[in-house]
Amino acid sequence: IIKYAPLAAIQASQLGAHKQAAKHFLTAFKYSDNSSDDVKLNVLKGIAYESYLTGQVEEGVRACELILEILMISTDPYMEGKTYRILSRLMWDIEENKKGEQYLKQSVAILEKLPLSKELTMAYSNLSSIYTHRMESELGEQFGKKAIELARFINDLETEVHSLNNIGICKMRDGNDSGEWYLKESLRLSLENNLYEQAARAYCNIGAKYLWRRNLNEAEKYLSVGLEYCNEKDFDSLGFCTAGDYAKTKLFSGDWEAAID
Repeated sequence: IIKYAPLAAIQASQLGAHKQAAKHFLTAFKYSDNSSDDVKLNVLKGIAYESYLTGQVEEGVRACELILEILMISTDPYMEGKTYRILSRLMWDIEENKKGEQYLKQSVAILEKLPLSKELTMAYSNLSSIYTHRMESELGEQFGKKAIELARFINDLETEVHSLNNIGICKMRDGNDSGEWYLKESLRLSLENNLYEQAARAYCNIGAKYLWRRNLNEAEKYLSVGLEYCNEKDFDSLGFCTAGDYAKTKLFSGDWEAAID
């Protein structure tokens, strides 16, 4: 189980079966009492990420807490910084926003002391996301551009498309039509490079911004495809948001039965 369950989890994750991946990682952890800290950390890292994607917040938080306990002995500052970032995302999913911001700032503080890494660029992009959703567009764009600049320096495309998404939201919300390019470029690059999570996020946010502008035809187009994409990939966390906005497009179109469904 310790040898093969994590391998099965990785394969399931790569094929978009994230709920199955989470189950395999959880099975491996159940039998990991006599394993090394490195084995436990890899399994727990998998549980945390797959739980985040599939909306299993309680499992994800517990995995992050256990990682941080182990890291008090087996030091790995990069993993510590990344774990605090994932923990912050899980907090936002249950509206513990103050805790989420605190954990994210801990992540940045740890990672800024180390050589430049993907963990740091993504932490900056997550900061951009916080300010974006707070409607503090100037800070959202500032951290988004900083993340893009550093991400391109280390060839980190995933963070780049994540930040393009943030900047696009800021610009569209402020009435700047160039925001559409940023969001669609984020989607294009994500699809072309099999960045599944970022593609799902792009579908969700493009649709949400069209919905906010009451461009219901475009909103429905992106949200319907995005919802199908999230369902196919087991992205329940993003899928819930996409489904909620898709229901609103039906409601505002007067198709009440479809909205209820």
